[in-house]
Amino acid sequence: MNLDKNIGWCTHTHNIMTGCLNKKLGICNVLACYAQQTAENPYYRKAFPYGFEPHFYEERIYQIRKLKKPAIIFMDSMSDIFGSWWTDEQILKTLHIMDSFRGVHWHKYIVLTKNPVRMAFTLKDYMNDEGADRLKNVYFGVSVSGADNMIERDRLVFLKKIKGMRYKTVISMEPLLHDPENLIFHADGITWADWVIVGGQTKPTLEPPEEWVLRVAGATCPGQPLFIKKNCGGEYGNHFHDFPDDLLPIAQAWGKA
Repeated sequence: MNLDKNIGWCTHTHNIMTGCLNKKLGICNVLACYAQQTAENPYYRKAFPYGFEPHFYEERIYQIRKLKKPAIIFMDSMSDIFGSWWTDEQILKTLHIMDSFRGVHWHKYIVLTKNPVRMAFTLKDYMNDEGADRLKNVYFGVSVSGADNMIERDRLVFLKKIKGMRYKTVISMEPLLHDPENLIFHADGITWADWVIVGGQTKPTLEPPEEWVLRVAGATCPGQPLFIKKNCGGEYGNHFHDFPDDLLPIAQAWGKA
């Protein structure tokens, strides 16, 4: 469990799973992956002894219980919980700790994936269709770069299906590497999402053009939480740090809002 210093929209990160094969599988177009750079940096070898090769740390599952103060925990900053290389059992063990009936119920959780099809099918069958009630403390999301292609369109299509199952959803456009106008259009808008996050690229730093950020902001609806990270530059990265209502008190308690 680590206190967040750079992400901004969470208070902590906790990685039961580390490592990712999305780039090797051709479904990740982010050339400068901060997670891979961190995991393969010799300075962090003790923290990531397997580098960026996938590894499941079962001993970390219940470490979340040690943090008694409610937190907003990003659960896969160094991996993808719904990656095709994980077993169903590993995914379910990770979901169970976030289950408000059987897990650590006082925290809120954020999960981002580039594999929304597996996420949708897993959540559809979770705990005999009780998933939306059991996982009410979790925001399930997809990462898109703004590219107008079938891979990113499908991510938004399947996330919308997950929203239809009554789960909370978040769209992360981080890093925003392409003009998102056509992607948003072909996805039939983004106003259905419970939260929208926009960010630039780090290591190397690459701020998205202001007009791209404005297009995302303009596609949201009044009252829809929009979090624009400071690494987007300009005035927008300094003023739009919205959290959903259930996350806001926790973010304030940790000095995030």
